[in-house]
Amino acid sequence: MASLFYVFGCIFAILTFIKMTSISIFQTHPSLPYFDKVSIQKILALQFYLIIYFIHNLRRKLAIISRF
Repeated sequence: MASLFYVFGCIFAILTFIKMTSISIFQTHPSLPYFDKVSIQKILALQFYLIIYFIHNLRRKLAIISRF
């Protein structure tokens, strides 16, 4: 059950990363809020860290599950 949580967390982090990159590409669109480039880079760095974190935890959980 915990491994499913990490799988969905990893997928959510990747989808959020894609969404944030699309905001940075299309930030001139009037319906989207304005982000300056520094805050976009900080958000993308945070999303990249979250992706690495979820993948690392997923590998640990799968290694623990495969022992049993």
